[in-house]
Amino acid sequence: MCQRVLICGLSFCLVALSALGCGGVTPVAVKGIVKLDGKPLAGATVTFMATDGAIRPATGYTDQEGAFSLTSLKNDDGAFPGEYRVLVTKMQAIEQPPDADAADPDAGLKHYQRLKSQKRTSLLPNLYANYETTPLRCQVPTAGEVVLEIESKPARP
Repeated sequence: MCQRVLICGLSFCLVALSALGCGGVTPVAVKGIVKLDGKPLAGATVTFMATDGAIRPATGYTDQEGAFSLTSLKNDDGAFPGEYRVLVTKMQAIEQPPDADAADPDAGLKHYQRLKSQKRTSLLPNLYANYETTPLRCQVPTAGEVVLEIESKPARP
C-alpha cells in the first residue's frame, strides 16, 4: 500500500512538473513610471512582490525620466500574471573613488575603508520599502503603463 501511494505521488509530481515546462504561464511585459511628489524619480528600484507568494518577484530600475520595465527571468520580460504589492526603494549613492593618478597612493584603499564604515540611508520613506506597509498595488497584466505615485512625506493611515 505504501509503495502504491509513493508511486502515485511521484507520478503526480512528474505530470505537474512536465506541465510547467510545456507552455505554462509566461511573464507579461510591464512598463511604468515612478513619480515622487509629482516629478519623475530616477535611480530607484521597483520590486513587484506577489500577494500570494506563489509567483516569482519582478524587478526594475528607473531611468532619468523615472521610467522602468520589469524583469522576472530574462531582461525586460515583465512579470507573471497576478496581484502584486509594489516596493520602491532608493538608497544614498556611494562616493566616487579617487582617480588612480592621485598624489596619495593609498587613496583608493582609504576610500573603500571609509565606504565600509558608512551606513547608507534610504532616500525614500520606509513605508514604500516594506511589503507589509506599502500602499502600492498592481494587477498584472496591466491596462497600459503603470504609474506609481509616491510622496516624500506620506500621510500615515
